[in-house]
Amino acid sequence: MAKVLKSWDELEELFRRLENNLSGDALVAIVEGGSTIVHDWIVEDMGGAKSGRSYSHLPNRSSAAGETPAVQSGELVNSLERKTTRSSRGRATAVVTTANDHAALLEYGSSRMAPRPFMRPGLDRNAEKIGDLAVDVVAEVVKNV
Repeated sequence: MAKVLKSWDELEELFRRLENNLSGDALVAIVEGGSTIVHDWIVEDMGGAKSGRSYSHLPNRSSAAGETPAVQSGELVNSLERKTTRSSRGRATAVVTTANDHAALLEYGSSRMAPRPFMRPGLDRNAEKIGDLAVDVVAEVVKNV
């Protein structure tokens, strides 16, 4: 059963406790969970069917403009990493990154090739799922405050 607050002071105290709890492990859970959601979507979507050209020297059909890149050698998809950093102030940041040399070319395209974005769509198409995760984590924190 939810606690009934009887004064503004109780509400302020609740917010103070929430802020302290969300700046620690709960915040890390949100940003790490969000980066995992994005990473996993990118990996799954890259492995899906594509509608670009077929080349005899490549194992899979290539991606068409606007599709996530097709997995050919696995080099790009296997280079994806999730990194989380935590500051001394209790803030957390998580990113999905790659050191692959042609990742930017695929993401943004070139004068000779239309973009095959995968990073930004990974975030855009999962914003609601990440928001749901954040709500669940915050609800758990509120329940325990």
